[in-house]
Amino acid sequence: MKKKVLLISSITVLMNIYVHAQNTYFTGHGRSLFTYDDMTDEVQADSKQAVSSGYTMYDFGVHAENKGLVRASAILRIRNEFGGFYADGASMDIRQVQIEGVIQNRVKFEVGDMYLSQTPYTIWNFDESFIKYESDIFGIRRKIVNYENYFIDNKWRLQGANAYTKLEFMKGIKSLTVQGYGSRILPSNLLEIPDRFLYGTKLSIIQSNAFKLSGNYVGISDLTGTVPAANVNFENNVYTGDFKYSYDKIAGYSFALLGETGFSNTSLREDASNINKTKHDYFYDAGVQLEASKKHTSILTFKYRDVGPYFTSPAAQTRRIIENAADYSLEVFPNFSDGTSLRSMTLLDRMSQETGLYNGSISPLLLPYLPQYNSAEPYGQATPNRSGATVALGFTDSARIVAVNAEANMLSEIFAEGDTTTSKLRSFTCVQGGLSYQVGKQLGLPKDIELKCGGKFEQTQRDGAVPIDLQSISADAGISVETIKNLHLLLGFKYMQAQGNEALVVRNRFNEATSGVTKLSIDSQEQLLGIGFRYAFANSVFLSTQYILGTYTDNTPNNKNSFDTRQWFVNFNYSF
Repeated sequence: MKKKVLLISSITVLMNIYVHAQNTYFTGHGRSLFTYDDMTDEVQADSKQAVSSGYTMYDFGVHAENKGLVRASAILRIRNEFGGFYADGASMDIRQVQIEGVIQNRVKFEVGDMYLSQTPYTIWNFDESFIKYESDIFGIRRKIVNYENYFIDNKWRLQGANAYTKLEFMKGIKSLTVQGYGSRILPSNLLEIPDRFLYGTKLSIIQSNAFKLSGNYVGISDLTGTVPAANVNFENNVYTGDFKYSYDKIAGYSFALLGETGFSNTSLREDASNINKTKHDYFYDAGVQLEASKKHTSILTFKYRDVGPYFTSPAAQTRRIIENAADYSLEVFPNFSDGTSLRSMTLLDRMSQETGLYNGSISPLLLPYLPQYNSAEPYGQATPNRSGATVALGFTDSARIVAVNAEANMLSEIFAEGDTTTSKLRSFTCVQGGLSYQVGKQLGLPKDIELKCGGKFEQTQRDGAVPIDLQSISADAGISVETIKNLHLLLGFKYMQAQGNEALVVRNRFNEATSGVTKLSIDSQEQLLGIGFRYAFANSVFLSTQYILGTYTDNTPNNKNSFDTRQWFVNFNYSF
């Protein structure tokens, strides 16, 4: 009954928009997907599981404009699981609703669903997958995951209001941009959880082509009165400034000074826990950049950062992926062996599971993480309690045949966490990079051949009373070969190995490191081998099929286990 009411209401609203609008246009994105998975447990030879699943979904967008001043947009999703019918297996939802427009030809605004990003230290949805040039056979799955979880670049999907205006000047400065926004990020349950709001502003000044300066403010506050008593009262304010000064008087070369600095203040009061605390901290991140752009484009960047242990910026430090076993749920074969042991998360889960692993809301707490995947920057560039240097190199040739990126981070803790006896600091070394090579274009072939590869080496070390030594290596390589027109053969390989130990700190409700630690012994290895095809009917319409073989082995003494996974995946994707 509810689905029928929703359908009738949606049609009524859409027809009303269509009748009153001067210009109406439609967009759409659809997908038909089928997977078949099976797993063989190497510990228990007769333990084999298999499952198939699939669905067809369509996102239908209606966009109506009135005199070019206001545009209303709504995206309606219709989805049907394979084997189901409308009353059994089908669903209909509103995926997005937004109104945007212009006030007095000066102020642009949007209300409803919106995407926000600001700077890596204020609002930034950092991507935990390190490879910029991921092989196509695995990238197809990851793009679906990103679409289903509303991940667009480094933006957070929020609901609220956003407005901005840009003023042009004749003298002194070129332009001034002012932005303000607000969103409710946590609804009250009317008992002990209050309404929580995120709000902020950005003021950007472009003095000239050589100098840019911005001031940023982001606040998060609980709304007093939305619960019977002040059981919880959280407040966080982040103030930063970022700048870039460029000098390009030498033909083919440019030099720039760039950076960001700021501070945060945070307070938390919980009557039930008798907590009433306030903390302040700061950060700075600055460096130089050299760009050469004659026959090719090369960018070399050197930066140094210092992020205080109590610097708190939830909208920049919230993890995109959930790695706490108590909070995530694996959809395919969550158990193995005797059927009751929980299976470890794998590379295949991280890039293919659409729901249950990813976080869509901003958290004031630093969420738990798995150090074998990312130990140096588990909370992105704004990870607290880090100082050190970053060197990055980017290269693209003039014909755009080769593109390379590489980055090295040499970081250290500022404050010893997890070692209260000798107060030794962790050191972090992280080297990562990627390559895209258009082989077919290089050789002058009529067919496309593209090679992509990337890798990361990470090491965490510490001496003292609680010694740490953890190393991890990750790699990705793949090739796409156009066999006949628009039909591509896809091959790919992923590998990860981690060995050593860690002692993760236990944090309280105020993100403070307590005296306790969670000791981990890690000795795991996993790899994925993939082969498939993709046929493009048009730029946004394609059919792909792939077979992925995955192996996972854990050799830690108290948790020895291994299993193989195999997945057939067929996807028909279409957009207009």
